[in-house]
Amino acid sequence: FSGNAGSGEFSAKNNVSFGGSVLGNAAAGYEKGRFLIDPVTASLTGGSIAANTTIQAEDNIAIEGDTIIKKDDVGFTMYFIMSGEVKIHDGEQLLARLSSGEFFGEMSILDREPRSMSVTTTEPCVTASIQRTHFFDILNRYPGMTVELIGFISKRLRRLNQFMVEQLRNRERELELQVAQRTAD
Repeated sequence: FSGNAGSGEFSAKNNVSFGGSVLGNAAAGYEKGRFLIDPVTASLTGGSIAANTTIQAEDNIAIEGDTIIKKDDVGFTMYFIMSGEVKIHDGEQLLARLSSGEFFGEMSILDREPRSMSVTTTEPCVTASIQRTHFFDILNRYPGMTVELIGFISKRLRRLNQFMVEQLRNRERELELQVAQRTAD
């Protein structure tokens, strides 16, 4: 990161869903270091998070090209994109792009394994981050969020599976074309 704005509070009252698919339009309600869950969000999350719940976070500011997570590093932090965009990658191999309202870094705090991918900003970016221990405190307080998080991770895995199958099919077509060209000669 190029900078750290310090801990404080993020207030994202526009469809913030910590454990769900996205944070929504979080940047519109940005306040330093605090997520404040509003009544709409509480109903969207099936009541797993009570309205007006505060989730402490540390906010981070990064410029374009900053590496937030480096593959194989130990990870104890999960990040929420409040504004901007990041790419999830392994070297030059792009896996995904995430933007405002999405989160990353959850795998390492769940399984205690090193980071499986690098995350680099593609434009200036503001993220909120929480540490592993705080994350589990939240899950213990709001068990329904565990189901939401599993659902979200499952959706990501499905998208990754689709992406991988598409890549394999494209490669297969390329190889078939090469074989056809070489056997035609």
